[in-house]
Amino acid sequence: MAATIISVREVRQLASALFLRMEKAGVDQIAIDQPNYWKVFPDDLFRATSPHPVVASVDDDLKDLRRDDAARSTDSWWHSLAHLSGLITAMAAVDIGAAVELPAKVSGTERIIS
Repeated sequence: MAATIISVREVRQLASALFLRMEKAGVDQIAIDQPNYWKVFPDDLFRATSPHPVVASVDDDLKDLRRDDAARSTDSWWHSLAHLSGLITAMAAVDIGAAVELPAKVSGTERIIS
């Protein structure tokens, strides 16, 4: 099976176009009342067995993405991409009116993305 190639430039252009359409429609902020949500940790995405969901937080996503941006690191992108993905997924959930019964931040056997 040939690898799927993802163009960073194309994804950036598509994301920019989407955000511009949202802004033109009057959406410049999205309120998220419950910041915690379920997410599959990046290293579980392509496992042959069932992944283990983790509890993530929109607040942590935004904080960490801002910190990563300020650091301007070019060593690795996974951390920033994971948090950006969380923010975009939460925005999508609000747009479709997803249930507000989201996970509480827990500790123990579940990993917390931060």
